[in-house]
Order: sequence, then structure tokens, then C-alpha cells
Amino acid sequence: MKKILIVDDEVDVTDIMKETIEMADDYQVDIAEDGQKALAALMAGEYHVMMTDMQLPGGMSGVDVIKECAKFEKRPKIMVVSGAPRNQLSAMLEDEGVLKFVDRILEKPADLIPNTLLTILKNAVG
Repeated sequence: MKKILIVDDEVDVTDIMKETIEMADDYQVDIAEDGQKALAALMAGEYHVMMTDMQLPGGMSGVDVIKECAKFEKRPKIMVVSGAPRNQLSAMLEDEGVLKFVDRILEKPADLIPNTLLTILKNAVG
């Protein structure tokens, strides 16, 4: 069973993503609504993929979560999920020094279509 951590405070988005991913029997999905909960989940268990939004409540942004996650000895594949255009987001992540840790950028809503999302995950972790 592959473990996926979704870090996003938009319940509608996380519910759809969780339902979609769990349609495939070989994935377990956990959700963290903010950066602090994401780090706690990452420290408590091993995840194959972390999918994070950039704008999070509670003082930690998606960039902050990526920076902390990058310090882990065995870090998950990191996917950024955002409504911003991919090229704009890539430039921002590069400026922040974290693009090298990001395995994939997913654009809302196009990359969250069920077949597309499952294909992306299967390509990332099998």
C-alpha cells in the first residue's frame, strides 16, 4: 500500500483528491490541513508522496513545508498542487530554492481529473 499525504486546507479539493486516489486499491491517503500538521504526519509515518498546496493557513506556506520535508533522510516524492500556471510556479519555486526538491507540479483543476491524477501517481510511485 502506497501512502499519500495531501496538504491543503480546501476541504472540497482534498475530498475529491482523496476519493479519486483511493479508487485505486493500492493507495492510502491522509490529509493535513496546514503545514504544522503536515510535518507532524511526516515525522510520524513514512509517505511515498506528499502533495501540497502553496497557500496554507497557520503561518507555514507550501514552500516552508517543502524546505522542512527536504531535510528528511527518507523524504517522499513532493508534488505541488496549485491554481497558478506551472511556469509561474516553477519560477517562484526556483527563486525560493526548492524547485530541485519538487518532483512534479500539478495544476488545479486540469491535473486533478481522476484519470490524469491516477496516471501521475502511478508514474511517480507505481
